[in-house]
Amino acid sequence: YLGLTDEEAPGPVPDVPQPTSAEISFLLDTVNTALGTALSTADVRGAYAGLRPLIDTGEGRTADVSRNHAVVESESGVFSVIGGKLTEYRHMAQDVLDRAVRLRALSTAACRTRDLPLIGAPTNPGPQVPSAAALPASLVLRYGAEAPNVLASATCDRPGETVADGIDVTRAEFEYAISHEGALTVEDIVERRTRIGLVAHDRDRVHEVARELLDAAE
Repeated sequence: YLGLTDEEAPGPVPDVPQPTSAEISFLLDTVNTALGTALSTADVRGAYAGLRPLIDTGEGRTADVSRNHAVVESESGVFSVIGGKLTEYRHMAQDVLDRAVRLRALSTAACRTRDLPLIGAPTNPGPQVPSAAALPASLVLRYGAEAPNVLASATCDRPGETVADGIDVTRAEFEYAISHEGALTVEDIVERRTRIGLVAHDRDRVHEVARELLDAAE
């Protein structure tokens, strides 16, 4: 994977951000110069872009703007988190709740977000599940200690079968995205839960399986 840290993106916010041809060319030129390779756009298997919300500090360049988040309160009393990084979502959630508790004098226990294990973490105090030792390594890598439940909860045919040759995602994972992760559309499964859609050719190959499992869940 190759990527830019960020580029300014003025104008209307798109529903599906896409990397520009200039950004792709810049990355290829940089890699070719640094590594002595001769990569071209024909070698690109997939590309994606995202939008990062930054707090407007008046700085001239986005590279100079802080990535820190802030908690603000509207005149109507609604608290919002602005800026920040996706990887700090728990820290941001704790900050906004702590501020709401403090300013509204709410009675509550101390926040335990910092020490609360994520779902699938080996230390999560959830129900006992079968061992993941015999499961595909890719499934365990994605779901951790929750991996056995992904297969155990599957009701589809051939749950352990991959959704396409060369793609290590199983049919059970597609079904799990629907039954446990709120996927409602093919795009939810392919683009947002499994990220298979980052490669256009792969997206096309798994579309039918995603549609089949969505229809079965209705």
